[in-house]
Amino acid sequence: MRALVFFLFGALLGTALTGWIGPQLIHWYAQPPFQQGCDCGQAMQWALQRLVFSELVGGAVGAVALLALYLLVRSRRRSRGAATGTGTPPTPPVQAA
Repeated sequence: MRALVFFLFGALLGTALTGWIGPQLIHWYAQPPFQQGCDCGQAMQWALQRLVFSELVGGAVGAVALLALYLLVRSRRRSRGAATGTGTPPTPPVQAA
């Protein structure tokens, strides 16, 4: 289980670094060594910035959606367990001595 957590954390970290460093590398790599008829560098940089923003929004929406789904499933399991009596029994109140 711990290995899976490290694996997923590494994948998330790699994705975040790629989203941050990737557009700058692509912009640098795609620059022609001499000036052509048009300067496409600015248009490419704008498009890559929009791509990174879309990835961040998509990641946030996905995280919130999965958190909501998890909380919904967990609340249904708890209510089902309480209705069938399979939940943990309530503890008796402690009386002061």
